[in-house]
Amino acid sequence: MPVPKSVALLLAALALPLLAAPSGAQEVNGCDLTARRVVCPNAKLNGVHLSDLDLTGADLRQADLSGAALSGVTLRSANLAGANLTGALVSESDWSGVNLVGATLKEARLNFVVLVGANLAGADLSSAVVYHCSLQGANLTGIKPRFVRVTSSRWTDGNVCNTTWNSSMGVPCSR
Repeated sequence: MPVPKSVALLLAALALPLLAAPSGAQEVNGCDLTARRVVCPNAKLNGVHLSDLDLTGADLRQADLSGAALSGVTLRSANLAGANLTGALVSESDWSGVNLVGATLKEARLNFVVLVGANLAGADLSSAVVYHCSLQGANLTGIKPRFVRVTSSRWTDGNVCNTTWNSSMGVPCSR
């Protein structure tokens, strides 16, 4: 017995959303943030809101993450050299070993971020707030800390050569 045309159309209409369902990939401006290894240098991710995402080893050199809200975003050993994180809010994230050489973090807010072994050489932290962060072994050589506020954070065994911090904090410059 043939299926009435109206029933067939109804079944097709109900199945259409299932066929068109997204694959779960989170893509922003052509950058697939759920790829096994994210490679998106120069990505335009300004203003994005990301949470609970593992971007370990990602290549986000020169990416624009200005105004981004990143909560629980893991960027262990990721490359964000030269990235723009102006005004970004980063919270409860593991950025151990991240490369932030020459990055701009002006007015950024880093809350409960693990930056153990991170390389922030030459980064601009002007007017940034660093709250309850772990900076053990971080390289802060040549950073621009103008008006940066560091509160309740831990920093040991790192490098602050060529910064205004090593003289004002009495921290020896180790090379």
